[in-house]
Amino acid sequence: MKKSVQTTGLLILTFVIGMAIGFLVNGIIISHRIDKMKSYYNNTGFSKEIMRVIKPTEEQRDTLSVVLRAYARENRELIGEYRKGQNELFEQHKIELQGILTEKQVQRLERHYKRQKRFIKNHSNKKNTRKKR
Repeated sequence: MKKSVQTTGLLILTFVIGMAIGFLVNGIIISHRIDKMKSYYNNTGFSKEIMRVIKPTEEQRDTLSVVLRAYARENRELIGEYRKGQNELFEQHKIELQGILTEKQVQRLERHYKRQKRFIKNHSNKKNTRKKR
């Protein structure tokens, strides 16, 4: 009986450790994907990512760099306009929802928006500290 309890405990412990490792690895993978997506949002990251994908020759590199810088600037401007429009849309729907929701629901919604803004702020200012391979 004692041996079966030990075996069961060991299996449960192994399962818990496996779950913890899985959560950590999943978090690292998701963070890496978010960082990669964010690289398109700044001028140098946009150009570097496109250069990495197409692997230009030395002769192409200078010409491509000029072209990509122009598109990177446009890409950044479009993203800024999108965010501005999205913020306006959120403000409009918050005003309309306030006439429908209870005070408690409005408070929950406000807490949600605060968490969302904090998340965006934390992830948009996060420095990429990983070493390039």
